[in-house]
Amino acid sequence: MKFYKSSYGVVLENNESFFRALRFSLATIALICIAVLYYNEMLYSYWYYWVALLFIVLAMAFMKLTIEIDPKNLQYRQGFRFLGMMTGSWERVKEFSYISIFPTLGSKERPTPITSGPYTSEFHTKELRVNLVVDKRKRILLQVGMELKKARTLSVTLGELLEIGVFDCTGEENVWLKPK
Repeated sequence: MKFYKSSYGVVLENNESFFRALRFSLATIALICIAVLYYNEMLYSYWYYWVALLFIVLAMAFMKLTIEIDPKNLQYRQGFRFLGMMTGSWERVKEFSYISIFPTLGSKERPTPITSGPYTSEFHTKELRVNLVVDKRKRILLQVGMELKKARTLSVTLGELLEIGVFDCTGEENVWLKPK
């Protein structure tokens, strides 16, 4: 998670692993298609499709999932940033409550010999979720998969920029790293 201060508030850029994998997959598919059809005359007949595919792959390489927070006007927006343009509309909130750090809850289904259906077990993983809590209930996911030390450092810094508290739920006791 990278964030920086802007003229109206804070901008968070989030490169989730899903988008990295999607970009890599599309680039790989495009390269395979070009390699297979290189000696085929379809490449020359339908060149405009290849240009469009290349443009889409390049656009995804520069696209970032972004959250913009405007604490003065109590609003935020989530969207994609591409070449300086931002998608998404501003959503108003009553308050930015706090930033929370939670362990990710995973689940796994296993067949059991006693019952006919699968058994689902839940467990805590080492991955952490950093959320911005608004209106005391709604969570906005800022980052997934950070290490504990880095999540705490970035959350406290972001909490200072937004002037809100940071709540850590990763230990045996839930503690305020930075009180409200």
